[in-house]
Amino acid sequence: MEDQLANRVFELIKNGIHSSRYFAINENLSLASYNLRKETKYRFHPWVDGKECIGGLLISNRQKELWFVFVDWYENANFYLIIFDAEHRKVLAEFHKTERIDSDVKIKWKYNPTKRD
Repeated sequence: MEDQLANRVFELIKNGIHSSRYFAINENLSLASYNLRKETKYRFHPWVDGKECIGGLLISNRQKELWFVFVDWYENANFYLIIFDAEHRKVLAEFHKTERIDSDVKIKWKYNPTKRD
């Protein structure tokens, strides 16, 4: 998705979580603490390290913590929202395709099961 849309989605998620009774954002931990420079190797995750990031949100409820990370994965100004399990840094979902329907832009996602998950 284009950076302008990615920034908008980032802010919508952040504002939505702040107004939620069920989820919280860990304000004390950010992607900045992982030092994601180009020469850094695997501090956060190989898909994110050294890439341009709009931001990351560590979102939690009583049972689980998830990272929502907006990254220019292929460095071609096409940002991905990647959702990671915070404990194991396993990728749970990735979103990047968009579709214009009437005057709205929708984020498209298709589940393709791999490894029989």
